[in-house]
Amino acid sequence: MKNWMKIALCLAIVGSVVTPTLAQDAGPRGQGNRQQRANGQQDQMRKIEAKVLAQLKLTTEQKAAIDALNKKFEEDLKKLREEMRGQGARGKPAAGAGQRPGAGEASRQENPMRGKMRELMDTRRKNLMKILTKEQGATYQKLMKEEMEKLRKERGQGGGGQRRGGAGGGGIG
Repeated sequence: MKNWMKIALCLAIVGSVVTPTLAQDAGPRGQGNRQQRANGQQDQMRKIEAKVLAQLKLTTEQKAAIDALNKKFEEDLKKLREEMRGQGARGKPAAGAGQRPGAGEASRQENPMRGKMRELMDTRRKNLMKILTKEQGATYQKLMKEEMEKLRKERGQGGGGQRRGGAGGGGIG
C-alpha cells in the first residue's frame, strides 16, 4: 500500500509541474494561431488561383513566367515576414510578450508592414496581368471574383460582408 501512495504522490508532483508548462504559449499570446490562420488562408488562395489559372489555357511561356513571378513573390514575402518578426506590428521594435500589437482600426491604418504586404501583393497582381492576354486577364478577374464569393458564402459572410480579419481583400492573387 505504501508503494501505491509513493507512486500517487510522485504522479501528483509531476502533474503539478508538467501541466502548467504544457499550457504556456511558445510566444506572445495567440501569435501561433494568427500565423497558422494566415498560412491556411494563403494556401487556400494559392489553390483557388491555381484552379482559375488552369481554366485560362496558358501557354508554356506564360506558365514559366507565372512560376517565376510566384517564386519571386514568395522570396519577397519571406523577406517581409522576417522583417516583421524583427519588428512589432507597427514597424517599431517588438514590444514585450503578451502585448497585443495592432489592435483596432486605427492601428491597422498606421501599420507600415500591412502597407508593405499590400504593396507586394498589388505588384504581383499587376505583373500577373502583364503576363496574361487581355481576354485571359478579364476571365481571371471574373473567375477569381466568383471563387471569392463562394469562399465568403462558405464562411457564412454572405456576398458583400466584410472579412473577419478586417477591411480589404487578401490572398496572393
